[in-house]
Amino acid sequence: MNKILTAVGLALAAMGASAATYNWGPLAAQVDSNLSYEAAGQFTDVYLFSLGGANNGVSSVVSLDLSQVFDISNGTYSLWKDQGAAGPSADDIELGSWTFSGTTGSTSHSLMLGSGSYYYLVTGTADGSGDGAGHAGIYSIAAAVLPVPEPASAALLLAGLIGAVVRRRVQR
Repeated sequence: MNKILTAVGLALAAMGASAATYNWGPLAAQVDSNLSYEAAGQFTDVYLFSLGGANNGVSSVVSLDLSQVFDISNGTYSLWKDQGAAGPSADDIELGSWTFSGTTGSTSHSLMLGSGSYYYLVTGTADGSGDGAGHAGIYSIAAAVLPVPEPASAALLLAGLIGAVVRRRVQR
């Protein structure tokens, strides 16, 4: 399935669909984001990033569907583990895929990620009436990484939770 999606993305790019590549570089404990203005028609955007260690990756995409002026249909975004050259290639591994619309801004997706190179692939069709400046769709992508807790911290948290449960049972 992931090879099919990659091939479709590459084919769209080759057929003249709008395509852009953004390089976020190494992600740290901050939020990286982009507001993308799309011309009418199909688009495929790639967001490259790398991680130096194990992290919890969190992301969200939402389109701005404003009175049919800016509209995106069939919006999807997926997270890929880059296996070679930067960006989409047939041997990359898809880690997750989600849809987005004008109502998905409060929906985030979280995955545990190891060190290495990754990218988000954002696709859809900008089919709004447009703003007169060539923009028929707008979307926003945001991604952040959260460090994985140290084993000692997780053990301390677990001990605290067990203690709270025991104390509550004793009080009853």
